[in-house]
Amino acid sequence: MVEELLSIVVPSAIVGFALGYLLKSYFAHRAIAPSDRHFTARQMKSWFIKLDWATILTRKDREEFALNQLEKIDDNESSSKTEIEKLISEQDELIKQIKELRKRVDSEKGDLITGTLLSQIGHIAAQLSRVRRQFDAHSNDLVTIGKRRIFLRAVHRDETKGAIIDMMDTQGMKDTIADNAGMAMKMLEAEIKALGSAQSIDEAKKAIGSQSN
Repeated sequence: MVEELLSIVVPSAIVGFALGYLLKSYFAHRAIAPSDRHFTARQMKSWFIKLDWATILTRKDREEFALNQLEKIDDNESSSKTEIEKLISEQDELIKQIKELRKRVDSEKGDLITGTLLSQIGHIAAQLSRVRRQFDAHSNDLVTIGKRRIFLRAVHRDETKGAIIDMMDTQGMKDTIADNAGMAMKMLEAEIKALGSAQSIDEAKKAIGSQSN
């Protein structure tokens, strides 16, 4: 009788222990795994990625979500590029005003008249500065968009967390920033060439390229 009980109890105990261990491991894994797939706030900040996306890999619909966000990014990029084109056109118009002012200064005699004409530089300078600041803002947006596109494409491809980290860390900002800084510098240089640092009539003449004495 005892032997029969042992033959029943011992295997049951072994099976119960095994099942208990497996269930414990399973739930422990489920409890740890999601947090292991989170990106840190520092990583998101350094990559220029929204903090809300730190848990993107734990989403069941992450691939669809990434695709939807990519579509939004494309729209934002198109909008920024359109605004940049408008700003460049606006800058071109302001430079034309500088050239027209230069012609008028060259055709006039006397400090009173030329000084009055050159007083218009202040308004033009303010407008050029505003355009440049807006241009810089849109250029920075393009940098951010570029980084987010790389991140979301990796998520959409179902890349692992480690692969994404390696990809984002090795994807330097130098080329992207250099491209945008280069465009911004062209506008800044045009502004400097057009205006100089005029503080007197003679300096103002030089700033607009006037040939009059």
